[in-house]
Amino acid sequence: MNPTHQRIKELALEGLLHQEIASKLPHLRPETVRVYFSQVISGLTSEEADRRQQARARRTDAPSKRGYHRRFSERRTLGPEHIRIGRKLLDHRLKNGMTLGQFSDFYEFSNRVVLSSMEQGYHDFTMTEVQRIAQILGTTIEDLLCPPPGALAA
Repeated sequence: MNPTHQRIKELALEGLLHQEIASKLPHLRPETVRVYFSQVISGLTSEEADRRQQARARRTDAPSKRGYHRRFSERRTLGPEHIRIGRKLLDHRLKNGMTLGQFSDFYEFSNRVVLSSMEQGYHDFTMTEVQRIAQILGTTIEDLLCPPPGALAA
């Protein structure tokens, strides 16, 4: 094992992610660190893998994961329109007695996780998705996006 691999292994066993290791080794390109990191991780013994997991669990300064890998409880909803569309989707799904999987298969959503994030207001809809949802719900895009009469606009 060359010295660079060895240093990356040491840092990985401390529980660091490849992005954190790249910042500690600025003389290497992040892509290079990612390749070396994956090689090192795949070559860990079961004892070393356990040691790495324990180090990760002990860390209080570990960065939270981004995007869809973040826990739902750590995410922020995008806005009132997103919540409104999501609630309408949820009501429609429950009214028809369908599970997330059944609904996403029937209406050809990419998967149930995406549908769940839509229902909870975490998904940033494309215009195509908004058009498709309006079609599914039997409404117009305007009715889908506009607050109900008498409600305060955000």
